[in-house]
Amino acid sequence: MKGLKRLNTEVRFTSMIQIFNKKTYDGPGFYIGRPMPGLRGSILLSPFKITKYVGREESIDRYRDYFEERMETSSDFRATVKALAHIAVKDMLILICWCTPLNCHGSVIRDYIQYHTETLNGRWFKCQD
Repeated sequence: MKGLKRLNTEVRFTSMIQIFNKKTYDGPGFYIGRPMPGLRGSILLSPFKITKYVGREESIDRYRDYFEERMETSSDFRATVKALAHIAVKDMLILICWCTPLNCHGSVIRDYIQYHTETLNGRWFKCQD
């Protein structure tokens, strides 16, 4: 799992993973954001808010490290990512957040799933919980 920061962007991905903005999209998908009125927070939410002191890229970098740590230490987190990967292998996976089209933690989730389902041909399913 190490090296998530340096994924090869030249790899051609064949699975369909899309990230849609909750403000403009009301269809099916998996919400990856914080709790909001009428929405439960996702296990995959980013605890790193963008502030005047913490910019977007720093927030995403922090989430990337957090994501890797949670994949190693939380079976619930890992099971959620694995379930999403199974969807992505068979069908379109739609992640829903508030940031897109701006870069956000959703791209970390998308890139991880794409890398592990396509570059490694799903082998990680066999070695994870």
